[in-house]
Amino acid sequence: MHPSNIHFTLQFLGPTPESMIPDIKTALDAVAKSHQTFELDIAGSGCFPTSKRPRVLWVGTKGNTAPLIELGHSVRESMSQLGFPPDEKKFYPHITLGRITYPRTKTPNIKQYLSKRFDPIPWKPKYFSLMRSELFPNGSEYTILGTHIINN
Repeated sequence: MHPSNIHFTLQFLGPTPESMIPDIKTALDAVAKSHQTFELDIAGSGCFPTSKRPRVLWVGTKGNTAPLIELGHSVRESMSQLGFPPDEKKFYPHITLGRITYPRTKTPNIKQYLSKRFDPIPWKPKYFSLMRSELFPNGSEYTILGTHIINN
């Protein structure tokens, strides 16, 4: 995955009519203004769904994750009010590093990845973005549609 594609997903909206983008941006601005910046650590690593057949590689968060979880909940609630179906999965804060597609001629050494240890990286999110995701044969391409500043 290209470094510019590394991301934290608060909610995946799926196919979205272009006409809804202004309303989504307005709603996300309101969410951002209703939250304060916070600090936590980027730490730990893992994969979804299992290490035997991983699809997503991620790094996690540690420390006071409550503000991030609250932000994710607020985003989901505001998108629900715009008609997007609520995500049934529990919000698990993680940064997606890469995706693995199958079939593969060579399976990555997930055990080696999962056993790597690194010092926690302090992180203070100051904004979040509305992203467009387009899938191409060589991977996803992301475009920023709007940036929403969290209160200081």
